[in-house]
Amino acid sequence: MSADALPVEPVLRVDADRCRGHGLCYSAYPDLVDEDGRGHATPRPLAPAARTAGALQDAGDAVENCPERALSINGFAHRPQI
Repeated sequence: MSADALPVEPVLRVDADRCRGHGLCYSAYPDLVDEDGRGHATPRPLAPAARTAGALQDAGDAVENCPERALSINGFAHRPQI
């Protein structure tokens, strides 16, 4: 595990009922979020090497920038502290 690796896997979640398909998350964070073919967000799984504080920072930014508050990390709808 690299010095930057996180001890716990951050899980980015999308609330399908809240997502309206604005596309801000997958446009800004394509390594973390994909679209499902209908324009709605779907999280990408993080490879073990990508589970870093930087990826968590990006995921936190995606959560904070979602206009519908459809994204969360490990169930938290705000930026987790690292």
